[in-house]
Amino acid sequence: MMETKQRKRWLLTIGGIVAALALAVLAVVLFVDINRYKPRLEAAASKALGLEVRILGDMKIAYFPPPGLTLAYVRIVRGEEDVLRVEKMRVGLKILPLLRGRIRLRDLQFNQPALFIRRTSTGPFDYERYLSRPLRNAREALPETLDRIDAISVAGGKISYAGKDPAIRADVEGLDLAIRDVAFQGDSGDEPFRNVSFTGTVKATRMTIGNAQISGIASGMTAKNGNYEVGPVTLQAFGGSGGGSIRAYMT
Repeated sequence: MMETKQRKRWLLTIGGIVAALALAVLAVVLFVDINRYKPRLEAAASKALGLEVRILGDMKIAYFPPPGLTLAYVRIVRGEEDVLRVEKMRVGLKILPLLRGRIRLRDLQFNQPALFIRRTSTGPFDYERYLSRPLRNAREALPETLDRIDAISVAGGKISYAGKDPAIRADVEGLDLAIRDVAFQGDSGDEPFRNVSFTGTVKATRMTIGNAQISGIASGMTAKNGNYEVGPVTLQAFGGSGGGSIRAYMT
């Protein structure tokens, strides 16, 4: 009898806590204009990435499932040069760390992003400037926040590469990316792409390199300890179909 009463008491307590949390979330959603904090979020994101971040559309709180933020029309620029544009993105947060006052990313979703890569004076691709440095800056500015992410997805993405010579250009269109179990090992100041692991798939409707066109691209991919494998790759080019795999090692 005593055990039954204690169980009921615990259930009522837990129910009260859950109800209080639900009411708190509802109050935030209904009564807090999250867009008031847009300038602060832009400033914090700009500092973390080392690039200028502009949120031109609305921000909204997404409370289930899972809690997080949705952002409309995000631009990341260097000077007035676009580095990344995203029509809509969602940042999902892990619930238990959030209840402890910590921010840990659960997932990132990018809808119709466009990445613009430009060649600088040295090398064919400024990998450090466009990818490695911003990610390393973000990991240093937000300790542990980005160390483990359950899933990252891209829908309808584009990548545009332009060399110093206008004739040298490559474009990827209709990019769909789904990767999971993303984990960064080592210190936040380490080279991130040598210490990341993940598995996933990538698809693209078309890739144009100069005058050559490749379509129907699909592949799996994995990364672990600086070892990358893309494959098996299927694609269509020059009136036929082909396939294969690619391995890359970053040491």
